[in-house]
Amino acid sequence: MMQPCQAQCCSANSGPDAPKSLPSANLSSGKTERELSKRALPHPSQPHFDNSAFNFIRDMCSTYAYGVPVQTFWPELTSSSFFEASLGNGAGNWCMGGLSGCTAVLVISRKHSWWAHFAEVPSVVNPQRWQDDIFTPLEYGGGSSTVPEGSGLRYRMNDPSGPFALGTNPKAYIITPLKRRAHWTHPQPQTLAFPEVVQQLETRLRDILGHGNRVQTRPYIANAAVEWTLQYSWDHSDVTDLSKPYKTPFGKVLLTYDPNAQVSGLTRKAGWDLWLADGTEPIGHDEWPAYPAQ
Repeated sequence: MMQPCQAQCCSANSGPDAPKSLPSANLSSGKTERELSKRALPHPSQPHFDNSAFNFIRDMCSTYAYGVPVQTFWPELTSSSFFEASLGNGAGNWCMGGLSGCTAVLVISRKHSWWAHFAEVPSVVNPQRWQDDIFTPLEYGGGSSTVPEGSGLRYRMNDPSGPFALGTNPKAYIITPLKRRAHWTHPQPQTLAFPEVVQQLETRLRDILGHGNRVQTRPYIANAAVEWTLQYSWDHSDVTDLSKPYKTPFGKVLLTYDPNAQVSGLTRKAGWDLWLADGTEPIGHDEWPAYPAQ
């Protein structure tokens, strides 16, 4: 049976130390980035990734994205942790790697991204810890988490001049594991590992955002993130996420952003995509006329 993701399980899987630029593409001679005729967000269809979603998310997370430092650190046993990044006047890619049973919440607007990571053990598996480890940090900050008090989503959403203010179109994503299979030869269950905590997260996020259709739950296969090879066979000596560069896209969430997602004439649109594991298309997307600060 696969072991649960404990609070220390993800500390070695936070990705590369610093982002690197993607290979230049779509640049016309003599033009600056602000004068692009068109610039697309990174996508598996680009030649650099051989038209492979598997290669795309793996390589983006290992080479071209900032490793989101929300994973907990042993021996502190901080059960819930936090990261945020503004969507400003430069392109950026952020990857949360090493998910092997933990649950994450991302809220992304047209100006900002807010990330929270809740450890499977000791938090998600124990209903007695949900309020202090998960719901209080999510809503208000503090509790048993690295979310600063006052930085929870209820405060952020109520700030009329903040990055999640009216008109910024915030969307929430719950990234959570499916039940584990007992052995790699068994069929993968298609039911959530922790449906009760997910249901409560959905309810609270809908209330905070004010729009139910802005909250989505996206499951992932916990087994594949840590101890399985590319063929999903068992190999204790080949732990896929504990070495760099990453070998697989599994257990990874990737946010890509570009203030020049599309440029046509005098209209410039910013945009972001959200990817999960080896999905062939983003699980989330937005595009808008870029703000002056973008």
